[in-house]
Amino acid sequence: MTVTGLPHKIPDSPVVRAAKGNPHVHLGAPVFDRPHLATILASADALVHGCEAETFCMAAAEARASGIPIIVPDLGGAADQLRPGFGEKYVARSAASLADAIVRQIDAGETMLRRASSAADSVTDMQAHFDALLATYRATRRGAPILQQVA
Repeated sequence: MTVTGLPHKIPDSPVVRAAKGNPHVHLGAPVFDRPHLATILASADALVHGCEAETFCMAAAEARASGIPIIVPDLGGAADQLRPGFGEKYVARSAASLADAIVRQIDAGETMLRRASSAADSVTDMQAHFDALLATYRATRRGAPILQQVA
């Protein structure tokens, strides 16, 4: 398992403590280089996203666009990226629920990977996401004014 992000810089973090001495876990820095991220995703069996506090969740969108299943919390932007049959959802902040979701993903095997790969072209970019979001707001605003976008 490869874990990228900032927890590796916090020696006392739960992630670092849990991974310490485990030869099957690699803690790495955040990945900002797009070709490098694409290489990582191309070799992955799934993306496990541990944060429920993102609006769009670009990491999950990138994983979907790469054709790999996603395992995401049931809250936040990551959950919005999940489509039925293309990954797993777990209860946010529950290690037991996450473990169960990972086992379900493993049990699904190649079937889930094939489904996710076939759906890769359906992923929208951030601009399309926010265009749809603003259209929804406009449709539901009940006559209230909407702030104009600053050019």
